[in-house]
Amino acid sequence: LASIVYGNGIAQSVGGTNSVMALANLAMLTGNIGHSSGVIALHRDCNGQGACDMGALPDWLPGYASIEDAKARQRFAGCWGVDLPTDVGLSAIDMLSGARDGKVKSMYILGENPLLSFPQPQLVKEALDSLEFLVVQDLFLTETARLAKVVLPASSFAEKEGTFTNFEGKSRPLHKVIAPYGNSLPDWEIILRLADSMGHAMPFSSIQQVMAEIEELVPLYGSIGNRDPDTADIYRPELEKNSLITRRLYKGKFPSGFGCFTPVDYQVTSNGSKDGYPITLLAGSVLYHSGTGSRTSRSERLSGFISDPYVEVSQNDAERLEISEGDEIRVVSPCGEVTAPVRLTDRFPEGIVFVPNGFPAASVNRLFETTLDAQSSAPALKTCAVKLERV
Repeated sequence: LASIVYGNGIAQSVGGTNSVMALANLAMLTGNIGHSSGVIALHRDCNGQGACDMGALPDWLPGYASIEDAKARQRFAGCWGVDLPTDVGLSAIDMLSGARDGKVKSMYILGENPLLSFPQPQLVKEALDSLEFLVVQDLFLTETARLAKVVLPASSFAEKEGTFTNFEGKSRPLHKVIAPYGNSLPDWEIILRLADSMGHAMPFSSIQQVMAEIEELVPLYGSIGNRDPDTADIYRPELEKNSLITRRLYKGKFPSGFGCFTPVDYQVTSNGSKDGYPITLLAGSVLYHSGTGSRTSRSERLSGFISDPYVEVSQNDAERLEISEGDEIRVVSPCGEVTAPVRLTDRFPEGIVFVPNGFPAASVNRLFETTLDAQSSAPALKTCAVKLERV
């Protein structure tokens, strides 16, 4: 058995969805789909998989039931006592475009810092400033939270109960070890209080009741209550029993619409360079700095390893530009620029530079145009064409 593990460098690129589908095709073709193997994505954020499972997507209900499926809508509507929309919703990029155009009037952002995590942050700020009302729910006063009319203080993973789900399909319990700091609350409690204040109270008084509804409505999580979460992993249950197809994802037959071979057209990609911009920039994470830095940048220990942004430049490029270790250098793309100190490296060949993401002082996302994957609407944030200038 074998597994294919990929990072967000594939997903956050033009044609990323096709690349992931090609990996899935390969795994199915070679029989490496099952509870001990498969295609595993390394998400940037904790519980990114769990959020997708719970329907935090514009075209899916919880458990990946299509919003356009009348029976699925009826099942959720009957439980929630509301009428559900029939149209696919907006992606995050679409929401920001709608805000700039005056079509989206208000926004509620939970645990995300788009001012640093999205391309062209100047346009993101313009969109958020265009809103009549912005609410941000987060642990810290992030760059995005500073633009909000209302900030709701959320508690951290150590201050609440719940579960984390990984891409392999395992859920593990999360236990509170300290009391919530100050006036902060777990996310689910904040949402319940808001719903109650808006005249749409939800029938929950504990996280256990929330989990019970998830078990009832989301087949992928139907076994959560059948195992001791402290002693065993929780696997997604078998959806349909069939002895001929036991080596499948979820230990049973694929859900409808999943597990199908998908043709993928080969796309020729350029090396990233453009006229006047001969250098290929790579953007990515570094070991001691995560996401947009809203948490890791506040850690004295982690900041002791990496506290400031930098640009990694090959020895040959440094000699050509007559720059040395520690010199300031300007990285310029067709839509933006950042300035940071140089770090010389022999990891890259001539013509390639690396800039870590998540540093507000030199946000590498300023260098990226808003180029979206045609199917997922995910922005390309990993490579672009730049030029280097001595400061």
